[in-house]
Amino acid sequence: MNVDFQKSNQTPQSAVCYDYLLSKMQGGDLVSGMSVTEQGVAGELGISRTPVREALRRLEGGGLLVSEPRFGMKVRELGYTETLELYEAREALEMAAVEICAAKISDIEISEIEILQQQMAA
Repeated sequence: MNVDFQKSNQTPQSAVCYDYLLSKMQGGDLVSGMSVTEQGVAGELGISRTPVREALRRLEGGGLLVSEPRFGMKVRELGYTETLELYEAREALEMAAVEICAAKISDIEISEIEILQQQMAA
């Protein structure tokens, strides 16, 4: 997949590469333990290795990649404790969102939800 760098001539290639890799992680194309090489990413994007190297170092600095001597970079694997912490944080955020929605919901919206619930039950 070649990214169109002509559209983003104001944005440094390393930033575009960073966003590309981040979106691949978020989309599940790059998962825990997968190797990421400068040469491979440069080939995918059709750019030199220097901006790729900068993007990889930035992702490493953010804790998303880890450097493996003689193997390059790998997507960081989360441990059991870190995974639990993420689920706890997500639960807290979802509860806060529910509380905010419950405080702001109108009677009309409640009626609509009840109708939808009845339709789903049927």
